[in-house]
Amino acid sequence: MNYIDTTLIGNQTLKVNTRVNGDSVNTDNIVWTLKMDGNDDSSVTFNTPNATDVISDRGYYQELSVDFSGFDIQDNIHYVLEGQKDSNTVYLGKVYVTSTDIANYTVNPDKYTTKTSTNNYTILD
Repeated sequence: MNYIDTTLIGNQTLKVNTRVNGDSVNTDNIVWTLKMDGNDDSSVTFNTPNATDVISDRGYYQELSVDFSGFDIQDNIHYVLEGQKDSNTVYLGKVYVTSTDIANYTVNPDKYTTKTSTNNYTILD
């Protein structure tokens, strides 16, 4: 899953696997839509390539570099990212938006408790 950090200013890189072949992904016009999961009315649209947002081929995957700082997106929400080329969907995936430091992000912080047991089992062959 890709993550968008709302505290960062400037381009962030998402790893995607589109159905666009080879180097044409660098030049083909792809319309990207970022919709709040479960709410199609809330969306942001951008195109690649343009002056700030680009997509680059890396062989088995592509890197989508986008400046999300100007977009109206909410913290701690899942979004659906869809890329379309000539009205055909070439990418569909989920993105999680968070202001928490991605390197130190945990799903359930301090909610897991370790069960202790005094049972000592011995297996005899």
